[in-house]
Amino acid sequence: MSPLGKAVLMTFSTATIQGKVMWIGWKDKQGKQENRNTTTLWVNVPDKRSEKDDNGNHTKGTLYQVRVWDNQAITAQKYIEKFQTITITGSITGIDSYKEDNLKINMDFATILDYGYKQPKKNMEGTPVFIPMKEAIQEAIKKKITTAK
Repeated sequence: MSPLGKAVLMTFSTATIQGKVMWIGWKDKQGKQENRNTTTLWVNVPDKRSEKDDNGNHTKGTLYQVRVWDNQAITAQKYIEKFQTITITGSITGIDSYKEDNLKINMDFATILDYGYKQPKKNMEGTPVFIPMKEAIQEAIKKKITTAK
């Protein structure tokens, strides 16, 4: 429900957002409408004008409840993790509130434009491990050339 006391419905409005996945849920074909797979994502888009906390993250943002369907739902379930930054476009279907005065914008029939990046894995000492892309590409090219002969 919106602060006005009822949900605000919208049609034909589209938006493109980029934010962090805060929650991901899955519904398979069993018991779902129209016998289709769906994945629901809660994506937080930070307010760039808000203050930052000790970790450098913005303290305020807008929450979007995003639903992707069919093959995109399966792909999202495979490749998206919590706190991953992604870019999505879709139809805005309404605005609700959750908790007290916090708004949640509903986005349906969304398309994931960019699966973004995952947080780097950490080694035994707890420091991030990055893959040196230049070396990885050169190694892959060498392997392809040697296996082609």
